[in-house]
Amino acid sequence: MEFIVKEVMLHGGKKVYIFEVVNVSKQLRFIDPIEYTKVILANSDGFEFMRNLFIISATYKQENSIFYIKDNSQAYEGFEQWWKIGRFHLDMVIFNYCNTRLSSKEISRAIEISRKTLGYKRDINVPKINLQRPVWLIEKRLCTKIFKKNFIVCGNGDVLLELANSTDRFVGLEDNLEYNMNYHTHQDMIGTKKYNGLDFFYFYEK
Repeated sequence: MEFIVKEVMLHGGKKVYIFEVVNVSKQLRFIDPIEYTKVILANSDGFEFMRNLFIISATYKQENSIFYIKDNSQAYEGFEQWWKIGRFHLDMVIFNYCNTRLSSKEISRAIEISRKTLGYKRDINVPKINLQRPVWLIEKRLCTKIFKKNFIVCGNGDVLLELANSTDRFVGLEDNLEYNMNYHTHQDMIGTKKYNGLDFFYFYEK
């Protein structure tokens, strides 16, 4: 998986490594529908992309590293049919909180600084992981939060692998408008609070 890596220094000398994903799918969307849990929508390719990124973020060991996905989706008015109110076209930040201890404010500041920072390209291979293995340490260990324009998802390694397992269930589906919003999975029960869950919905825009 290809990234642009930017090294940012925050106040107090804390160095943050931002791994910005290259070639983000237009079929991938991050939504905060306000009334319910937060949502990721994608087609098969978009969920394969997310599966790989969840695996990388679960297994990557460098401290203070965040994985950043800049929104590349197209406007779609039809979302109003499902969510009367919501925040759309959010960027996503993923990290393993066992290795990275950053506040939402620090993450936002680091991303802001990175926009004026030169980076370098880096390819990271997706580790081969058995996503069907028992995952034990997930209860109340997922945290999702919206801060400014950033949709932040963090958890321990097991949580991130569980999210990879959820997205893997969509991989291989053909692009079909008739599937839209019909196929979905929920990770509502493992959040630190009820509203910190995360839902996945199949959505394809022709």
